[in-house]
Amino acid sequence: MNAFEAIKQRISVRSYSEKPVETELRKELENYYLNLESGPFGASVRFEMLDLQPLDNNELRRLGTYGMIKGSNLYILGAVQ
Repeated sequence: MNAFEAIKQRISVRSYSEKPVETELRKELENYYLNLESGPFGASVRFEMLDLQPLDNNELRRLGTYGMIKGSNLYILGAVQ
């Protein structure tokens, strides 16, 4: 699938289940993004998984976007060179 096809098929989900992501699925996701060598236009990419579950409320308040997304404690962050 090329980037334009991916954009056309994209959906936006704004509410999330509070059910934790299973360990096996987390490992599968991590294995997938750690093996990506480049993005859709050939730029190098990197990803990290951020789990907010172990953080306390004081730590969460310091995150600029926390509170805008409800019901999720697990995020995949991406950076493109």
